[in-house]
Amino acid sequence: GVTTQTNGLNGRLGLSLDRPNGTVTAAAFADTDQDGTRVNLEFGRNLELPNGALSATLGLTRPEGGNTDLTGSLFWQHNLPDGALSAQISRSVETDNTDSERLTTLVAVGYDHDINAVSGLGIDISHSVNDGGTGDPAVDNTNLSARYRHALTEDWDLSVGLGYRRRKEEGIAAAESQTIFLTLGRSFDF
Repeated sequence: GVTTQTNGLNGRLGLSLDRPNGTVTAAAFADTDQDGTRVNLEFGRNLELPNGALSATLGLTRPEGGNTDLTGSLFWQHNLPDGALSAQISRSVETDNTDSERLTTLVAVGYDHDINAVSGLGIDISHSVNDGGTGDPAVDNTNLSARYRHALTEDWDLSVGLGYRRRKEEGIAAAESQTIFLTLGRSFDF
């Protein structure tokens, strides 16, 4: 018999300027959920490089009744003759499985190698740290995966691989898991 109502601002205002070698962006946005209204301001730059791409953002985020935090990201990709190498670092606000907002820092590296025109190998490594937020314990996640991909037809893809995950929560012993996966995918063009 209890009804809870949340009022607040939701919206986004953005600006994008095309440059000869990429774009410059600026955005201000607000989102309201059960924790209140979070206001964000973000500036970005995307560069097209001769053999890849580089993009960066820098911003500020402030929850209702909270402190202002710095956010940002840096993504780099380098195309190789037979694949690609990428790296990413970011700090952003994420919502966890209990709908609590957490400031998350992520570092990730990836490598893709083309064996031939229809198959290839890939390796991805990432580590993220979620701060404790509103009294919740901090959580560290480490993920590692290796995969083989193969195009069965022009529209059907097969991917098989191995994965490892380690999760460490403050005050609790680390948990580890290994996975074996097989994925069959179909793309549709309209």
